[in-house]
Parts: sequence; C-alpha cells; structure tokens
Amino acid sequence: MNMNKDVEKEVRSILKCKRGNGLVQNLVEYIEKNYLRRHEILAYSEASAQRRVRLLLDSPDKIVEHVLRHFHMDMDQVSSKSRRRELVYVRHVCMYLLCKYTKLSLKKIGRSFGGRDHTTVIHAAHAIQDQMDTDPVVRSEVIRLIREIRLTVISRKEKDNPNT
Repeated sequence: MNMNKDVEKEVRSILKCKRGNGLVQNLVEYIEKNYLRRHEILAYSEASAQRRVRLLLDSPDKIVEHVLRHFHMDMDQVSSKSRRRELVYVRHVCMYLLCKYTKLSLKKIGRSFGGRDHTTVIHAAHAIQDQMDTDPVVRSEVIRLIREIRLTVISRKEKDNPNT
C-alpha cells in the first residue's frame, strides 16, 4: 500500500532508522491501522447520526412548523414572493433542513414554498451551508434548531407510545 510506504518513510526519517528495523515496521503498521480505523469510526458515526435524525424527522411539516415558530413567522409570509432579507433567511433555513433531513425531492420542497423552482432550493441549501461555514452565529442557530426539533419529535413519540 502506498500510504504504508509513505508512513514508513516519514517514521524512518523522524527516528533516523535504517530499513529492516522491525520496531519501525510495527510502528508503521500500528499508525496506519489506527489512522484508518479512526476515519472509519468517524465516517460511521456521522452516517449513523444522519440516519437517526432522518428517522426522527419523519414529517417535513414538523420541521417547517418548528422553524416558523422559532422565528415568529407564518407559512404565508415565507411562501410569499417577498425578498425581504429576514423572510429569505427563514425560507432558506427551512429549505436547508428539508433537504438535509428529509427524503423530499427538491421539486416538492420548492413547490411548498410558493411554487419555487428546484434550483432555488439548491441555492438556498448552499447559501445556508456557506453561512454556517463562515458565520458562527448562523451555525449555532441552525444546530440549536436541529436539536430542538429532535427533542420535540422524541417527546411527541414518547407521548404517543408511552410503553416503548
């Protein structure tokens, strides 16, 4: 494996060892094994978290309802043709969460927000993701919304099925 040879070369240069040293080979194998394992674990945990969220958020209406309640708006405002910044932001957050946590098509998401095109939904999702990457306030707000939605859905399921 190329990575193994690269790691071995790096370890040898750091330790100033010659080829054929069993200790170096064992160290290289250990580093490579744990490096790959760590990335596999991270990938698995992220995927399982996504699956859990998708299972919890089985109704897109709950997502939209919660976001609108959080921002003190109603669906008529967000579905309107208005381009006011605060309305656009809330609309984009809704579209982002629906894209990320439901299996709705882009076309259906767009239709539910005043008949918008699927490319508008793509733009909204990218815009919120970019804002989350650059603005910690937006990131924390969206993460808080996701947590609140999860808790709301979990508590509703427990009320509906108290024996489970």
